[in-house]
Amino acid sequence: MRRATQADAPAIDRFLAAHIETSMFPLSNLRTHGLDGSHPRAISVWIDLDTGGMLAVTREGMILPQLPGFREWARLKPLLLDRPLIGCLGETDQVRALLMACGLQDRQMNIDNDEPLMRMNLSDLAEQEGVGRLVPLAAAPREIIEGWRAAYHREVLGTPADQAEAVARRDIESYIGADTHRALFIEDDPVAMTGFNAICGDVVQVGGVFTPKDLRQRGYAGRALHLHLAEAARDGKMRAILFAASEAAAGVYKRAGFRIIGSYSMCLFRDPERVG
Repeated sequence: MRRATQADAPAIDRFLAAHIETSMFPLSNLRTHGLDGSHPRAISVWIDLDTGGMLAVTREGMILPQLPGFREWARLKPLLLDRPLIGCLGETDQVRALLMACGLQDRQMNIDNDEPLMRMNLSDLAEQEGVGRLVPLAAAPREIIEGWRAAYHREVLGTPADQAEAVARRDIESYIGADTHRALFIEDDPVAMTGFNAICGDVVQVGGVFTPKDLRQRGYAGRALHLHLAEAARDGKMRAILFAASEAAAGVYKRAGFRIIGSYSMCLFRDPERVG
């Protein structure tokens, strides 16, 4: 494995774009925060000279493998020594092999999921009858959407209850600044939230879809998602990808037109961990 330099950044971008269904996080981080930058989500990269794949690690400690065809996972262990790690995201077989080789598979985790990876061509997005209007989060009541995001952290991401509200406030502030998320209103009432957690070129990655418990089973999440995808299509986006956190969520996405194309794993450590 060779440590990437700034001269490698264009080739890294092209490689990740060629595997975009499982590379949205590292590709978005590279394009937004750069290689070896100072932002917590800036990535450092090691390139495998045999397969052409690469291992990315964010400054804050998220491991992002993109190593199709790689087999010698123990070779990665020295690259991660003496580095606080917060989790690992990526194609399921790669994530599981890497965690096993580095002795991280049994560490305590807030979330440890293998989820259906799904894709949709936005040209296939059909017209949909329905009620409600979609608005930017900045136009929604801040206290309500922060409460929804905190509930999402507790229910979906396993964030400890005593941390969820603070993390949710930071998330919502970021989403409003980037204009990546939307709220669905029925008349004057907000009923659901949806968003894109990464945007790369003409591809969007759906994330953070949420309906509060007392409003579920009414089709609000699906309606919010459809309207947001239609907006993305009007803006020239061509594809959408996501990974479904539950069978109920997968059902919503299938009805919207998404199809399963693989498996994606999310492993988030309860506390920062170290290899060895």
